[in-house]
Amino acid sequence: MHRKYTHLVGCLILLFTVAGITCAQTGALFGNVKVKQTDGQEAPAGGATVDVFRVDLAGKYSTKTDSKGKFVFAGLPFIGTYLVTVSLPGAKAGVLTNVKVGREVEYGLLLEPGDGKRLSLEEAQVVVAALKEVPTAPETPNQLLARTFKEGNGALMAKNYDEAIKLFSEGLAAFPQQPALLTNLSVTLRSRATDNYNQQIPFDSSGRNRAEIMDSVRTDLRKAAEAANKAVEFIRIESIPEDESDRRMQRTIKYFALAARSEAMRLLVTMVDPSQANAALAAIQEYIDAEEDSPKKSRAEVSAARMLLDSKNYGLAIERYRQILVQEPDNLDALAGFGLALFYSGDRERFPEAAGYLKRFIEQSAAAHPMWPLAIEALKKLNSPQ
Repeated sequence: MHRKYTHLVGCLILLFTVAGITCAQTGALFGNVKVKQTDGQEAPAGGATVDVFRVDLAGKYSTKTDSKGKFVFAGLPFIGTYLVTVSLPGAKAGVLTNVKVGREVEYGLLLEPGDGKRLSLEEAQVVVAALKEVPTAPETPNQLLARTFKEGNGALMAKNYDEAIKLFSEGLAAFPQQPALLTNLSVTLRSRATDNYNQQIPFDSSGRNRAEIMDSVRTDLRKAAEAANKAVEFIRIESIPEDESDRRMQRTIKYFALAARSEAMRLLVTMVDPSQANAALAAIQEYIDAEEDSPKKSRAEVSAARMLLDSKNYGLAIERYRQILVQEPDNLDALAGFGLALFYSGDRERFPEAAGYLKRFIEQSAAAHPMWPLAIEALKKLNSPQ
């Protein structure tokens, strides 16, 4: 299924890590400019003037190309549509339209011989209008896939979740069984849900109340889990490539899909639907089995146990934390989680054991640990007269 796109998809999915994404509201715009000389040869257009006009709002930014014809604008507002003009003495001004920033795209422009005029925004828009009258070749499937991946990832990195979802969905409309597109869509939906969930305010900037925000969180997490589950299932039915590099790429895409599904299911259980704990545990375990990095494997084990604790599956949480402590006797999260699970289970015969583990946790950790308040409260109740 779509095997000819395997290398493209594999490269693009590696543009970000599923476990964590660094986001910003600004992005970079960069490119290179060449000029056609009188003898027909192309050369770097050093010293060319590059003007960037923001066309959705008023804004203009200018710089010069370096000796190699390259230019960079750092920190332009991510949300915006730009028009770029380039001028150079002895050359006809060049225009780039519908330019987006923060997309990891290097824009290129070749200047033809001309009068060297520097264009205003209005003059550049006249040029753009004339260009629109010239028929352009339709986008190929390969180009559509590359564009939606690259621009979708750029939007995701800038926390422009709505735009990223729109782009990944556009790609999926053409390639509904593309695992990497489904994985990236899952990550985007999960990230939007997490950001909304963490808004501890009565209303957000658009006037939505907390109940509306939580409805959005529930919807996004369910869709994130659904997309990631589809990604994993579509990978399962793919044939195994004969080429070793293709097999390696397939394993990489599967790894990201398993990681995305694991996290989406964990959050679904923790924030929305505790009844999905068993399905989430199976998804997390499959990711753990595929993970080769020991610290990541350990963190996933702890996350699975904490999910069971938060969803009140105390029996399973006790067993999971016990297994972790066998391997890592001083794991602070496991010490606290095991003690809390024993206490929350309500089995009074195990309360002394619970108190012992909670004391060990408190002695070895600090108040900044996120489980500290729960441990202190539980130990206080365990030590109070019954």
